[in-house]
Amino acid sequence: MRNRIVTTLLLGLSLTGGAASADDVFLKNGRKFEGVIAETTDTQVRIRMPGGVVSLPKSQVLRVEAKDSDLSGYLRRKEALRRSADASAQDWLELARWAKTQGLEQGAREAALTAAELDPKLEGVATLLRGYKYSFDEQLGRWISYEEAMRKRGFVFTQGAWISREEMAERARLQREHEAHVAQLREAARADRAARQTEMLLATQTALLQETVRERERDRYVAPYAGYGWPVVVIPGYFPRSCHGGDCNPPSGGGDGHGGGHHNRPEGRHGRSSFTRIPGSVIPGGDTGGRSSFQSPDR
Repeated sequence: MRNRIVTTLLLGLSLTGGAASADDVFLKNGRKFEGVIAETTDTQVRIRMPGGVVSLPKSQVLRVEAKDSDLSGYLRRKEALRRSADASAQDWLELARWAKTQGLEQGAREAALTAAELDPKLEGVATLLRGYKYSFDEQLGRWISYEEAMRKRGFVFTQGAWISREEMAERARLQREHEAHVAQLREAARADRAARQTEMLLATQTALLQETVRERERDRYVAPYAGYGWPVVVIPGYFPRSCHGGDCNPPSGGGDGHGGGHHNRPEGRHGRSSFTRIPGSVIPGGDTGGRSSFQSPDR
């Protein structure tokens, strides 16, 4: 009897339009909740919507405006069925059908699921729930969503599509191979850079070593004669006679013309010069032509 009364009440509200007062809640941050039921207390505002209840501090609410809406009518009727211990699956099915005619899809799906929980085989429930991609699972004995059905069949939702577990595993394998290939390329590039750097370093060290060797060779042949400005060539057996007191002219005297005495060297552009013959020299000690004179240490 009470079930008939509840059903009659709902049908009566539906026939009269079902419009009931609703609220628009305006918040201070600019947001707005339209067509809800607002319950205001001293400290907060409770906003009842088809998806649940939101409680906000009263300090965040700018104002609440009341108006008529189908959503508020659905919420009031749903609350009446929940409070009734005798509400049947048929009562919830009627509420779902009414909500669908008012364009309240979320409310229609919610009421239809409640009816299916009470009586999964109820005529009319399948029509509503299949429209929301629900299917009846014989093993579970209840209506399940499309997502749950796909997961139960072994499919995985990834990147916006449902794929089998085998395909998922294959994608994972290909991803690992790709990552390994990229890692190999990066390692090869790193090794190539290291080899080029090593080659450049060796070339630089080789050039520095060659330059060091050349400098040492120059020091070896030039340094002993650096004080003269030019390298000095020394002929074995001949040395310039030392000068004493600034006089490099040998004393005049006679000789036998065979290299045994002193000889006067003719004066040239730069004055006179004399040499001392060294025993064993390959150059004769005297010149009968009078161009130069030598003094032998044998005299």
